[in-house]
Amino acid sequence: MEKRWVVKPIHDKQAVYELSHELGISNILARLLVLRGISTFQQSKDFFRPSSNQIHSPSLLKDMDLALSRIMRAIETEEKILIYGDYDVDGTTAVALLYQFIRNELGYKLLSYYIPDRYNEGYGVSKQGVKYAIESGYTLIITLDCGISDFNSIATAKANRIDVIVADHHMPSTETPAALAIINPKQKDCSYPYKELSGCGLAFKIIQGLAQRYELPKESYLQYLQLVAISNACDIVEIKGENRTLASYGLRQLNESPNKGLRALIELFNVNNTPLSFEDVAFQIGPRINAAGRIAHAKLAVELLLAETATKGHEIANQLNDLNSERKTLDKSHTQEAITELSSAEGSPALNQHSVVVYNSSWHKGVIGIVASRLVEKYHRPTIVLTQSNGLLTGSARSVKGINIHQAISECQHLLKAYGGHQSAAGLSMFEDNLNHFQKHFDQTINQQTGGSPIIPELEIDAEVELSDISPKFIRILKQFEPFGPGNMQPVFITKNITEYAAWKITGNNHLKFIIKPSDSIIFDCIGFNLGDYVDLFLAGQSIDICYTIAEKCWNNKTFIQFFIKGIRPHNEDN
Repeated sequence: MEKRWVVKPIHDKQAVYELSHELGISNILARLLVLRGISTFQQSKDFFRPSSNQIHSPSLLKDMDLALSRIMRAIETEEKILIYGDYDVDGTTAVALLYQFIRNELGYKLLSYYIPDRYNEGYGVSKQGVKYAIESGYTLIITLDCGISDFNSIATAKANRIDVIVADHHMPSTETPAALAIINPKQKDCSYPYKELSGCGLAFKIIQGLAQRYELPKESYLQYLQLVAISNACDIVEIKGENRTLASYGLRQLNESPNKGLRALIELFNVNNTPLSFEDVAFQIGPRINAAGRIAHAKLAVELLLAETATKGHEIANQLNDLNSERKTLDKSHTQEAITELSSAEGSPALNQHSVVVYNSSWHKGVIGIVASRLVEKYHRPTIVLTQSNGLLTGSARSVKGINIHQAISECQHLLKAYGGHQSAAGLSMFEDNLNHFQKHFDQTINQQTGGSPIIPELEIDAEVELSDISPKFIRILKQFEPFGPGNMQPVFITKNITEYAAWKITGNNHLKFIIKPSDSIIFDCIGFNLGDYVDLFLAGQSIDICYTIAEKCWNNKTFIQFFIKGIRPHNEDN
């Protein structure tokens, strides 16, 4: 689907002018800052130089002091503590972080962790998990990245004299479970100044609080930010404010001193030992960790993160790599089956529906979330992919910009067995008899959110630049905008009326490669994934406009600038 090119508007041009002069940077770079809500010298300093002083006090979180006191009492009276986490990257990194801190920094050994089986137990605090805690004599459960909607399981734990501390970043409903303490900045009565922490980020706030209570140095908890960085990159939380600070520290640790398991994992793909980007974390580390819970059992991911020897780290890393290869095969085959099914169905979503809901009982539950994301890319509609599990239809939902998919699903809750998630992604389950009714009702709710208008994808552009603007200084400062993510996406630039292109060719799966050579001494390498259909513009020698992001790449010990092309169109003076 062709995207509409939209240049983001600037509402405070004076701030751009003042920042440019105060910081000694170009108007383009100042514009990027203002687009990110940064308009003063101090805000710019905080953005470019994240400091641990920008990390908020954990005591500002509702129920945090109560939770810390209960954990300390459990340690003092030698109670058994169970750390319970979700099976995705956010949950497994959170479990590993809290478990390692209590065990290694506090020296407390009467604790263990529990990760539910995706297929036999499903998401959240399961009956089996609570049963295990009861039978094993645990008196305190700490849930991470789950628990906010697990009313029955937590009530069962409480009835059996087990206190539960819930640390969950998912959107709470009007009712909350009967836990001893609930740590969730999204609670209406929580005054914590930053609302978008990941599940692992909340685990970090717990260890920050414990370290302060036990008067431990900052290094005792800051060293675990590499795990927070992984969760932030993979759970698609915004990378601004406190999250940006946590991610910046964590990314530095991953490059300088990753733990033994992560080092082994990184060596599998980073054979040239180049500095990791946040994108590498999201698309190289994350999928391998996630593969454990998708294909086998997520405890394998926790074992990697807790590995105490390089040998153990390499052993588990290789297992995760194999599982990820299997995941890729399933992902590709399921996506193609879904596209075939949708294209042959009456009322194809590509033609006249507001949403995509597709079901196949044979699909692997572990990859349906990825398939949903692939279908969103193709159809640009809110998408739910369902399969069968334990007598129910279980699904993963993914959304597009401007559509709150959690809200849309909640309006269909009378047809569901369970659901949960946030604005851009969610999970749900239902009885098969309700599928047709759900499909129609869900499509109606999406239609209401859009006001009946078609959802046209947009290519948002940060700034128009001339090729001469892209100097070494420009690149050096642009790199300091990293790590990129929601709220601080990699800037997209537009350059118009380009004629100095050469060496174009189609490579791989319809990818377009070419170079732009504005002078004898400057060459920009360009690649446009899945843009091979635009080669006719080059063959005709047409002047073109391009939208792109800029990255500094290293190959054979040589550094070069590469444009990742997001859009191409023939140049028109009216554009």
